[in-house]
Amino acid sequence: MTPLSRVLCRSRIDELPQVINVLLGDMSLIGPRPDCIHHTRLYLRDVPDYRARLGVRPEITGYAQTEVGYA
Repeated sequence: MTPLSRVLCRSRIDELPQVINVLLGDMSLIGPRPDCIHHTRLYLRDVPDYRARLGVRPEITGYAQTEVGYA
């Protein structure tokens, strides 16, 4: 990790592009987080009703993060 990336992560400035997407209406604050395509393919095959997650906008943080905290 570079010194700059440490500062960005600690200050959470690295989340700024996502906040801009919320303001533009492309994302929401809380809900299911987007998964990488590899995981999505596996989950579609193995997890019942996973496809319903794909019908909503991606979110910045998920329910677990609001209940457990920032990891």
